[in-house]
Amino acid sequence: MSRPVSAKVAADRPVSAKVLVDRPASAAKVNLKEVFEKFGAKDGEMDGTKFAKFTKDTGLMDGKKVTTTEVDIVFGKVKAKTARKIDLAQFESAIGLLADKRYPGKSHEESVASAMSDLCKAKGPVIKGTKAQEDEVTKRMTDVSGYTGTHKERFNEDGTGKGLAGRDQPVQTADLSQIVANK
Repeated sequence: MSRPVSAKVAADRPVSAKVLVDRPASAAKVNLKEVFEKFGAKDGEMDGTKFAKFTKDTGLMDGKKVTTTEVDIVFGKVKAKTARKIDLAQFESAIGLLADKRYPGKSHEESVASAMSDLCKAKGPVIKGTKAQEDEVTKRMTDVSGYTGTHKERFNEDGTGKGLAGRDQPVQTADLSQIVANK
């Protein structure tokens, strides 16, 4: 059972760019709409940045067969010419194209099934952040018990900040706007 990308895309693209995605029985386990929404599709559409993050977090982009350039090219193929985002049907087509590139030795059905199994393993977007170093220098610099002078007054005994109450002269944004206006 196959279906075209979408009527809008089919009209904008030449016949060779119409991509059909076959969803095998193993793909029935994956609800693509949930995956589509998990990775940041707002109002039923996903932009290129979120699509690239989706491919990286699910393992479709491996850095060798499927690179960031390939992902951008596939995104450009499935979206309408003037559009900046893709919908769910175009998302499915993009997965089919990337699956063929990711698993080149397999048939289209097998590569899509392998991609869907990768999607089953993905729990959602991976959040990455920077952690502070845990060395003596960092501990000494961030230990508020060693602060002196006016900086000491900005923290409670337990080390939490007092916010604006801890400042000698709280900054007034109204005053700043008047200063800027007078220049």
